[in-house]
This record gives sequence, C-alpha cells and structure tokens, in this order.
Amino acid sequence: MGRTNGVGLGGIVNGMDHSVFLTGRRLRRFEILQAVLVPRSQTLSPGQRAKGFRLVDDLLAEKTKLDHIRLNVFMILILWSCYLLEGRSLLRVSEIGKQRHLTRFLDAQLPLLRKGFWGLNTLAKLSVYGQIELYDELGYALRGLHENP
Repeated sequence: MGRTNGVGLGGIVNGMDHSVFLTGRRLRRFEILQAVLVPRSQTLSPGQRAKGFRLVDDLLAEKTKLDHIRLNVFMILILWSCYLLEGRSLLRVSEIGKQRHLTRFLDAQLPLLRKGFWGLNTLAKLSVYGQIELYDELGYALRGLHENP
C-alpha cells in the first residue's frame, strides 16, 4: 500500500536524499496507531492525511536507519501485544481496552518502552496538529513573534 499524488515517493528533503519511512506495512501500522492516539485523524481529507504523513516522513528523514528499524519494531510490539493481552486487534478492542493497553506502555517499568510510546505519540499528533492549514478548524491561533522594544 503506497501513497499516490507524489506523496511518499522519497526524494530530497532539506538537501538530504532519503527514502520515505511511511510506506507499505509501516504506513498501515502507523495509520492504526494514529487512529487510536489521535481520533481527529479519522476525519482528515485524503490531502490532509497525505500532508500529515509527509510531516512525519520529513522529521524521520533526519533519523538513522537504526531509528527507523526501532520505530517499526515498536509499532509491531504495540499492535501484536494487544492481540496477546487483549485478545483482539487494537482497532477492535473496546475503548477501555485501548486505554488499558496504551497505559501499559505509558506506565511501563522499562524507560525504553515509555520513551518509545511518547515518541510514537508525538509523531501521531504531529501528523494532525502540525498542519497549519487546520489551525482555524482546530481552534488554534497563529501567533507572530513578539518584537523586543
């Protein structure tokens, strides 16, 4: 499952040649987690969704291949552990089950799991709330930089 309309095809970002992270199964995993972490993402238009994925890919372009592997493994861990611990996929488990499952990572004894969860949560939120075009709709106000007298 790739993206169309020129989104997600890799290329030059900030002078760096990179391949895109959110393609195929990684994109599908991210979409599932994004739907749970940022429910507002489900009301985005196709263009807004593509722009959100581009924001994430642009940020991840600066990361190493090892960071990409870690993020992918972490997404797999969250999704598969839901099957094991809740008996259903993350999208099909009840709202209480979703919260219980995600709280396991939020409150994990291992700092690496907490850090990974917050990193993924930040990426999911960036993909929606990082779009300046949505600020009015979201009730955000763009503020200019204040000049010092």
